[in-house]
Amino acid sequence: MFAYRLLRISRNDPTPLPGFEQDDYVREAGFDNHPLQDLIQEFEHLRRANILAINHMSNESTLRRGTASGYTVSARALVYMLVGHVDHHMASLHEKYLPGIK
Repeated sequence: MFAYRLLRISRNDPTPLPGFEQDDYVREAGFDNHPLQDLIQEFEHLRRANILAINHMSNESTLRRGTASGYTVSARALVYMLVGHVDHHMASLHEKYLPGIK
C-alpha cells in the first residue's frame, strides 16, 4: 500500500487516496496457504521493485505531496515509511516467531 501511494503521489496524481483496514487485507491474503520460501521470494521481488522505482525518482517527484487516509503526505515521507514498515515487520517476526535470535 505504501508503494502504491508512493507511485500515485510521486507521479503527481491529485486524487485523495482512501485509508484501508490492514487486518482485512492480511486475513484475505491467505498467507498460511503458501510455502514460506514462496513468501520470502515474493517479499524479495517486491522489495527490489520498490528500490528500483525509488532510485529512478527525480528529486522533484519525491517532494510532491498528496493525501492518503485524510492526511497530507510527501512522496519522500512515503519512502521513509516503506523502510520503517519493513523494520516494524521484522521486529514483529523476531518477537513472535524467533525470540532470542538476533
